[in-house]
Amino acid sequence: MALLTADRPQRVWPSTKQEIATMANQQTTNRTPTHDICHVRGEGKNAFWTKIGAAWIHEDGQGLNLSLDFVPTSNDGRLVIRIRKEKAESTKGGAA
Repeated sequence: MALLTADRPQRVWPSTKQEIATMANQQTTNRTPTHDICHVRGEGKNAFWTKIGAAWIHEDGQGLNLSLDFVPTSNDGRLVIRIRKEKAESTKGGAA
């Protein structure tokens, strides 16, 4: 079984020193997490994602600091760490 397939994105972490420095600088200046940590049960469209924590990339880009709000107690899922996406501006400020 191959670890990399055509369907799976091959780039998970920042690939250049500039990307690492940019993420680390953003983390240092505003201290907001760079990644979300989720517990995922199931597969595909039937998967159930629960956000359980956050992560910050190290300044040198070689690791992450993790902060977990919950620890899964069952073995029927997996932990997934994803780069945090910016929230849309329309969600800020409520309805017009």
